[in-house]
Amino acid sequence: PFLGATGPRTFATDTWYTLRLSINGSRIVFEVDGVPQLQVDDPTFSWGTFGVRTDYVDTYVEDLKVY
Repeated sequence: PFLGATGPRTFATDTWYTLRLSINGSRIVFEVDGVPQLQVDDPTFSWGTFGVRTDYVDTYVEDLKVY
C-alpha cells in the first residue's frame, strides 16, 4: 500500500505527462505534472535502485534524468 497516496489516477491516451520521483533520505515524493500524488516518509528504503514498468501499453519516455 502507498501511504499518503491521493487515490487512483487516470491517464489519457496520446497525452504527454511529466512524472517526477524525488527521494531525499527517507522522504519520497511522486508528482504528475507538478502535482504531488504521493508523499511519504519511509526509512525502510534508504538505498537501492529504481525501475519503470508498464503493462499492456505502449509507453514512450523522453528526457529521462537520474541525479
